Amino acid sequence: MSLQLHLVKACYHLMLPGLARGSADVVRSRARLERISRAPVPADASMQNLTLGGVACTRFRTGTPDPSAIIFYMHGGGHILGSPRTHARLLFQIARRCGLELVASDHRLAPEAPFPAGFDDVSRAYEALLASGRGHGRIILMGDSAGGNFVFALLHALCEQGRPPVAAVALSPWTDLSDIHRPHQGRRERRHVTSIMRRLIAAYAPEHPTDDPRISPIFGQFSGAPPVLIQASSSEPLHHDAVLMAQRLRHFGVPVTVQTWPHAIHVFQALAPFLPEARAAIDQIGHFVRDTLRSPPSRPTSGPTAPSAPTAAHPR
Repeated sequence: MSLQLHLVKACYHLMLPGLARGSADVVRSRARLERISRAPVPADASMQNLTLGGVACTRFRTGTPDPSAIIFYMHGGGHILGSPRTHARLLFQIARRCGLELVASDHRLAPEAPFPAGFDDVSRAYEALLASGRGHGRIILMGDSAGGNFVFALLHALCEQGRPPVAAVALSPWTDLSDIHRPHQGRRERRHVTSIMRRLIAAYAPEHPTDDPRISPIFGQFSGAPPVLIQASSSEPLHHDAVLMAQRLRHFGVPVTVQTWPHAIHVFQALAPFLPEARAAIDQIGHFVRDTLRSPPSRPTSGPTAPSAPTAAHPR
């Protein structure tokens, strides 16, 4: 573990009790996040606002991107915070390592716009991006945390329609909103994480069953899904979600790569280039995307049909 990560983890543990208490003023919290996340646009890059399917989005370009594919990114923030601007530093890094143009959705957030508003937004933006012909219709789904939730919720919907994307990448995805308990956490951390999750779920899905695969994609159907990369820290609460999601995908014969970093924090990739671990993780995303695009399309390996009852693929 790098010295930088030691410092980051110390700060994280100091901040966790405050995050668990939360703030009633979501608007102020969003403004504060926008302020502290502000990042300059690199000299060889550009960031441009656009609208896709009536949804505000932001395009990120670095250098001369390969026009043969495009990334559709959905940001995290617990479904209540975040924007393409708060993630700009990370998105420029990903676009550069993958050598592709990246379009990020600025979807509606809870509690003002609870489910299905955000999911509807990313679905409409994806369809408009596909119809635009950018990347020759070859789209890679990508997102972090709650955006990783959207990655698999959207992947489920696309697989049901028989038209999956080229690939999917999720960083510390939140895939199970039906269960707030996460194993392998210390008592104090477990209490704080449970408090945070309970508050976010109440804001995002107050009137819908949380086993809906559009809310908890761990219950989704993924026949015909493309290669998937999942990254997480082995010591974060959502590592459990990453493991269960990989198991669910493999029930459908989906080729899944799971990469874990010990001792890192949730969505540590956002701290590149400060963290060596974050730089290494983004390099791995670039390798995965380039290797997937070079490989000829192939059907996923055959596997057992996942049972409709979640208990078989979703152990507690």
